[in-house]
Amino acid sequence: MASWRAVDEHLMDQLGIYMALAEGRSSIVCNGPTSISSLHLETAAALVSQITGVQFDLSPCTGANGACCIRVTCEGLGWQNAERWCGNILGLEVGKGLVLQLSHDEAWEQSCLSCLPGDGVVKGNGGVRSRHITLIPMKSLNGDSRKMCKDCLPELTQLPLLALDFHPDFGLAKRDGCSSVFFALRGQRR
Repeated sequence: MASWRAVDEHLMDQLGIYMALAEGRSSIVCNGPTSISSLHLETAAALVSQITGVQFDLSPCTGANGACCIRVTCEGLGWQNAERWCGNILGLEVGKGLVLQLSHDEAWEQSCLSCLPGDGVVKGNGGVRSRHITLIPMKSLNGDSRKMCKDCLPELTQLPLLALDFHPDFGLAKRDGCSSVFFALRGQRR
């Protein structure tokens, strides 16, 4: 390598995922752009951000002997290798509020389903059991705001979605003769 750095943009694109998964702040200095540079670093940082929701800061800095370098920094997720919900985001709906529709995970949810009566399991269109996250509740959507959400739905569906991480323990809410099971999201502020 012309800059004599241990990490170049091609190796850096392999390290980004580990930085995103690590706990706390990670920072690596890699060689800066040269006449033959590609967009490896920028592309890898953008891809890892889409997958994990972790944002990378790529800032110019000066390395040893005044070499132009780039400092790559992020605040990692602190990912733990533990049993987790395995599902997919199916999309957004506007109806009973602004709702993010999710697939269900039989193994993850089996223990809580035994707490519910058979008619307490929410089913979506087509009678398939569904899971959801209410982003804006129905009571907050009056006629004008509901129409605005519906009008903006095509734009909302283009937004990048973060990876979801649920707490493993469920809560049980009982009201007016019915019950609901819920899992809290980790990192809700994100």
